[in-house]
Amino acid sequence: MKILIAGGAGFIGSALVLALSNRHRIVCLDHGKKYPQLRRLVGDRVSLVEGEISDGALLDRVMPGTEAVIHLGGGGGNTRCLQDPAWAVQTHIVGTRLLLQKALQHGVARFFFASSVTAYTTYRQREIPFAE
Repeated sequence: MKILIAGGAGFIGSALVLALSNRHRIVCLDHGKKYPQLRRLVGDRVSLVEGEISDGALLDRVMPGTEAVIHLGGGGGNTRCLQDPAWAVQTHIVGTRLLLQKALQHGVARFFFASSVTAYTTYRQREIPFAE
């Protein structure tokens, strides 16, 4: 099975890349900062693609033949999101929407999404009330 893991060089993503790369064809899409370390662990078993989930042309290049997408992408934590809300929206909202759209366009059968506590705590830090 060909699996695209967005955010595959992160803490959880890299563990998935390692675990799944023995049985599946993995395409890891990430910023690339941790690729040297990841490459030492996976060798040539995994295709490491540097880029953003908000890059539609890039998604069109890596998506064909993909049977599952695991979306763990994002980053920066609360501090980065609060300091640059436009970046946060572009990365987390626009990027996720585009990744979903491209998965549908390319006939991907399975889409898994996970988020960190950042998605839930940013609002508390800004003191915007929400239902618990």
